[in-house]
Amino acid sequence: MRVLITRPAEDAERTAAALTAAGHEPLIAPIMVVRGLPHQLPSPVDALIATSANAIRHAVLAAVNRDLPVFTVGDTTAAEARRAGFTEVRSAQGDSRDLAKLLQEELKAGSSIAYLAGIPRQDAALNALDGLFHLRAVETYETIAVERLPDAIREGLEAGRIDAVLHFSARSAEVFAELAASALASSKKKPLHAFIAKPACHPDLQPHAVALRPNLAAMIAALEEPP
Repeated sequence: MRVLITRPAEDAERTAAALTAAGHEPLIAPIMVVRGLPHQLPSPVDALIATSANAIRHAVLAAVNRDLPVFTVGDTTAAEARRAGFTEVRSAQGDSRDLAKLLQEELKAGSSIAYLAGIPRQDAALNALDGLFHLRAVETYETIAVERLPDAIREGLEAGRIDAVLHFSARSAEVFAELAASALASSKKKPLHAFIAKPACHPDLQPHAVALRPNLAAMIAALEEPP
């Protein structure tokens, strides 16, 4: 399958390599640009949490103790934390609700937590923990949508030469639906839209499949399932 990757450049190459290994042909066209933001981490804190690799990638960590516990939403973010030198990293292997549950199991009530995040963010499950922990969000990066799809991608969608599109968040799916609306409307063959989880699904992107687990491997597996 020819599979379109719309992730930011920082993550697109890793995704492309995984698709190639699975026998697919990846196409890369980032629709979001990631930019680091000035910030300062609170100190002291009992733990760090992060729901994206970019939150750690753009964090100012020079003065942070690498023995500090780090809790992440998934394995990709956990791997980024380990690359940053942290030695005690726990992945919730799911979504923000799974991460919230892990925090309640592993941390004492009243613990001080720095939540490394981006702009914009949707984290109702984590915000609900603010009464149980001292939770402070630190916005380390922002994502900015591009204004249009590359001409080659638009033409590929219209001609039906793109078999599938991967969607990793509700916001990126919304941006793609807007940018690709006219191309999809006139497409000779609709691509399959593979979503990382149900909350990321967009009603205008059909047919669709949802990964059984919120990770890249499960998304690739979903490409083989009938919509």
